[in-house]
Amino acid sequence: MQSRLKSFSGTVIQGEQVGRTMGFPSANFAQSPADGSMDPGVYLCSTQLSGQTYYGLAYYGPRFVHGEYQNTFEVFFYDFSGNLYGQKITVNLHDFIRRPIKFESLEDVKHQLEKDKKVGLKIIKTIG
Repeated sequence: MQSRLKSFSGTVIQGEQVGRTMGFPSANFAQSPADGSMDPGVYLCSTQLSGQTYYGLAYYGPRFVHGEYQNTFEVFFYDFSGNLYGQKITVNLHDFIRRPIKFESLEDVKHQLEKDKKVGLKIIKTIG
């Protein structure tokens, strides 16, 4: 069994749905972890939804491409489709993948997310 780096619980809110337009719909959290409680970046994560484990990519940090510098917390879950708005969920962070990157465009973000997804899937195969 893989160890966890940290867990974070929060309520999912509706975001701007930018991730959805790139093929990476994300669960946006109403609150972010307290500054200093975790390193900003992308993590492999997991959660339990309706008795099933879902893995995904969690991002904690600023959304530079939107001109935002305040840290936010959002998660893209592999193989999940459904509405999580208003639900309180706990996300378990496993592996740290990378630090935040300041992107010039949403297309650059999408290309990096595709790379991050591949890295996460490789890590999941080792958990098996």
